[in-house]
Parts: sequence; C-alpha cells; structure tokens
Amino acid sequence: MTLVVIVAAGGGGTGAAGVAPPGGAEVQRGESCPLSSAQQLNSIKTFVKMMPVFRHPRCINCHGAMPDPLNSPASARHAGVVEMDSTDNNRTCEECHMNDWGDAARAPDWTDKSDMDLCRGMHVVFEHDAPRFIDHMLRDGGNVAFIEAAFVGKRGLSEGGQTIYEGETGQPFSAAPPPGTHGRLVQQLGTGWRHRAGSSSETATAGAWR
Repeated sequence: MTLVVIVAAGGGGTGAAGVAPPGGAEVQRGESCPLSSAQQLNSIKTFVKMMPVFRHPRCINCHGAMPDPLNSPASARHAGVVEMDSTDNNRTCEECHMNDWGDAARAPDWTDKSDMDLCRGMHVVFEHDAPRFIDHMLRDGGNVAFIEAAFVGKRGLSEGGQTIYEGETGQPFSAAPPPGTHGRLVQQLGTGWRHRAGSSSETATAGAWR
C-alpha cells in the first residue's frame, strides 16, 4: 500500500491539507512508512502544538540554553546572581533551588535542534517506547519532578532563592511558567501525539515509534 512518509527538506514546504511539518520537513508519497496518511498528518499537527512548551525558557534552559555552572572551567555569574564554577556541586544549587536541581543540566541539548530533530529525537531518547515518553512528561520517569516544577514557573527556586534573586538583581521575582498546564501537556498533547504516531495502548508501541 502506498503511504505518506515524512522526509527532511530544506524548502520548508507544506504537506497535504496545508499542514506544515516541523523543522522544514515535507510530506511525500512512498512505500516505507507504516502509518496512514491521516495518522502522519495528525501526528505532525499534535507535535507542533507542543513546541511552545519545548522552546519556552522553563523547558529549554535545562536543555542547553542555560550554561551548566557545575561544568564551567572558569567562574561565571550564574543567571546574573551568583558566581559558580566546576568546584561547586548540587549543594551549591540547593542553596537557592529545589533538591537535585543541578541534575537538570544533564538533559540533552536542544538549542541547535530543529523541530523535526526534536520529533525524531524523542523516539531515539525514549528508545521508541511511547509509554516511557508519557511517563517522562508526567513524572520525569520517577526521578526529580523538573517538568512539574517548570509549570510552577519559579525556576525551582525556594523562597530563600527568590529573595537572593531579588537582592542581587534589584528586580522583583515573578513566576513565568510555559503556556498551558502540565496536565494539558501530558493528556491532550503528549498522549495525543503518541496515539497519532501509532501507539494506542499503554504497553504496545507501533507505527512511528518503531
């Protein structure tokens, strides 16, 4: 059966029904994709809806946009607030942030990735396991709840950390969460993308997840 496949392209064209695939991809006819045309187009549209969250500072700062002060060879003024370098550790971070905040810097770097790179990368990072992708968005795979903290919008800062921020910068601190809610990202967007990408159960992975 002839199906639609998504391929990288430099022209940034649109696919069927005027849907623009992320990162300058285009939808073409082919024989190799296990998804139906409708599944692919719906998958693209759903993934694009997640991009305002993925590109938001509360998300992308942990994915390469904010330099990791614990791996900086020279002293640098972290977030314009405190001097930090490689001699510091998680305990330094926790003077202002929630526990284990320094671990967030280990997240994959997204800053040089296109939307299409991220779409493909999600499959690779989560080893083509759709339920694992949802579990990560829901509770960080059971690890530190960085994503939940991101939607609080306070950069993981404790009240003491917020006070230090205000004292050092001379600016009032205010929460700046990503658009939407954590629940919407998981239920409406993440779960929707998983189903539209071909996985329809909590245990099975199929379609684009293979």
